[in-house]
Amino acid sequence: MPLSLPVIDRAGIFDSSVKFQNITVTPKRPVELFEVELFMHDGGTTFIDGVEYPIRAGRLLVAKPGQIRNSVLPFQCYYIHLEVQEGAVYRCLMNAPDYMELAQKQIYRNLIHEIMGYFHSPYEGGELWVYAKLLELMYQINQDTLLHQRKTRLAGKVDDRAILQAVSYLDEHFRSSSATLEAAAKAANLSPIYFHKLFSAIIGKTPHAYVLDKKLRYAKELLLTSTLSLTEIAYECGFSSQSYFNYVFKKEVELTPNQFRGKKYLKEYL
Repeated sequence: MPLSLPVIDRAGIFDSSVKFQNITVTPKRPVELFEVELFMHDGGTTFIDGVEYPIRAGRLLVAKPGQIRNSVLPFQCYYIHLEVQEGAVYRCLMNAPDYMELAQKQIYRNLIHEIMGYFHSPYEGGELWVYAKLLELMYQINQDTLLHQRKTRLAGKVDDRAILQAVSYLDEHFRSSSATLEAAAKAANLSPIYFHKLFSAIIGKTPHAYVLDKKLRYAKELLLTSTLSLTEIAYECGFSSQSYFNYVFKKEVELTPNQFRGKKYLKEYL
């Protein structure tokens, strides 16, 4: 698959109260570059091609060249504007929904902060590093795009809606002992055997694998953003013990939790 590296046109923090002091609605404007924005707080409303999106903290906006957008103020966001040629990154951004919820908001914040820091204070040899961060950001956007598409598709058929109910249940309870096959099947009002088969076919992984992935994603976030001990993280993520957490994490990530948390791995795995 061809890969054309994006070019950062600008990056930073946007605060409408500073940029626009005397207006409450911005004028409509054509989007010229890809605009990736992570909203910092609940705020006003943004419009893309006339479609209304309420601004909520932790939501991601991906505006594409050629779209028309404007906003009802106020709002604050982290932003990156990118020039992207045809290729894998271009398709990733074009396929992304204009506005979506994120599975791992802190990872986005960390990545955007890293990119912003380099953009405003470049250092010798940092170009490859910041491109690695950009590609990591694109990967995260692609993963959340797939999740968004899957959830949207699930809203269609009766069986799909049942699985969507189960996904919502597992998203809410993945850290507790109630995230079992039987409980999720009950949430979907299906028999456990049929539920397991249907869930695997629609989601692309078994219920157990889905829950494990949620636990590990949350564990990675805590390892990189908190000072909790490994034991505390293990229990916070729903593992029965630290030793079992260590075993599963090493098996799936190919690093121990301590190695993942260590500074020499931080930049690579944020």
